[in-house]
Amino acid sequence: MKSWFFITVFFYANFAFAGSLPRSIAKSLKSEQGFYQGAFDTSISASPLDDLNINPDPDADFHADPLIDIYIEFQLQDDIPFVAFYRDMAGPPIDLLGKYCNSAIGDLLDSEKEIGSGKESGDQYEIISLNFGFDPGRCWRNTPRNKPVELQLVFYKNLQSETTTLQVNIDKDWRRVYQLTGLNDKGDRVNVKVHPNSLGKNKRETRVYYLEDENGEYKTMRANTDQIKSISLPIFFGGYFGGNVTWWTASKLKLRVTSEDVLTQHVGIFQFVSK
Repeated sequence: MKSWFFITVFFYANFAFAGSLPRSIAKSLKSEQGFYQGAFDTSISASPLDDLNINPDPDADFHADPLIDIYIEFQLQDDIPFVAFYRDMAGPPIDLLGKYCNSAIGDLLDSEKEIGSGKESGDQYEIISLNFGFDPGRCWRNTPRNKPVELQLVFYKNLQSETTTLQVNIDKDWRRVYQLTGLNDKGDRVNVKVHPNSLGKNKRETRVYYLEDENGEYKTMRANTDQIKSISLPIFFGGYFGGNVTWWTASKLKLRVTSEDVLTQHVGIFQFVSK
């Protein structure tokens, strides 16, 4: 039986002391301890407003202190994970969200280990995920307010080359997304979009829609009205009398609105550099 022990105190300066890891996971991670270097994707995007640590100047059009070429240290102390971020391996830990934000990595929420294969190489990977709570402190910018924020470490160890890549995910936004769907000519339910010229309540009865095809493109247009199709077969009686039998079918788009909860994250990719 797995045993868990949780410390419910947040440690600032981006340290994490949380519950003990399961023995098998702790054993696999002992060889992965050390420093990893990398960057977060939102720090190199076109807009500085994507940053995990947003420029405090609302009129600025540049990344003020981008999280590029930073270091993450991962250590185990009695099977308890220790995590810290640095600008320099010899320097003090940094606050990822910015100076005076007082953000903190919290408790270990859960952990998981699995074996997977690379899509292109076919190499086998040992994949270990550690999920922590995350307190944005005074800087909630670019983290969700409508759900508990989490920080996730994902270790991808290539079992052939014995190299490890560490991915760091921090919740950015969580929202409910609505999608309009309808039936195509094959009867399959696909995503649809309203034609721009059909917007407006007065055009509801004659509205035209684009249907998504198998390539993810919206080229086929259809109105949300009955489509009449007919099939005619000639029938002869004794060679003297004839007629047609016709089947009529009517179909509509049968529009339906679906929804799903979509979580976006700040994603950092880090490579091992030193023990």
